[in-house]
Amino acid sequence: TARPRERTRMELASLVETVMDEAAETGRDTAVERADRVVIEGDPLALKRLLTNLVDNALKFTPNNGHIDIFVEKKDMAEITISNSGLAIDSAEIEKIFERFYQIHNSLNNSNIGTGIGLHLTRSLVQLHHGDIHAENNTSGSGCRFIIRLPLGNKHLREDEMDRNAEPLPGKMEVSVPEIFVDEEKSRR
Repeated sequence: TARPRERTRMELASLVETVMDEAAETGRDTAVERADRVVIEGDPLALKRLLTNLVDNALKFTPNNGHIDIFVEKKDMAEITISNSGLAIDSAEIEKIFERFYQIHNSLNNSNIGTGIGLHLTRSLVQLHHGDIHAENNTSGSGCRFIIRLPLGNKHLREDEMDRNAEPLPGKMEVSVPEIFVDEEKSRR
């Protein structure tokens, strides 16, 4: 069974703020509207990738004068909602968008942007964290939202999935891909 590479206790609002800071560099109106303190066990790189995929999609389908908002709420599960004021999703396509290679037409620039892999990958990463994701159109105003629900704590994890020594990460989270160094002397042996 596939599973995230490295699980650690982490605070979601810090990760969301990092992703939104990067999105703000585009000059678009982005905001973290609510950020409850929610600690989960997860793979920080995988979670950053899935949040970045969703925010990037929101940027693609939201006009320059639109806005993108994220809410992090602690309910019976951790809930992350990424909402935009861009295009709504046709009701016939709302579940299909998570299929591999499926693309919807972007009427903002009259194109199909991307490969159709991003939302499929995003759903897979959410499921690896024992969560679920769905999309729905905004009920007031234009645009749509993606809602991710992830389990709190670690009671849902198998023994081999837990990081028993992890502590919650304080402050803003910086996530980067580790560099790999090859000792050429040893690799020649």
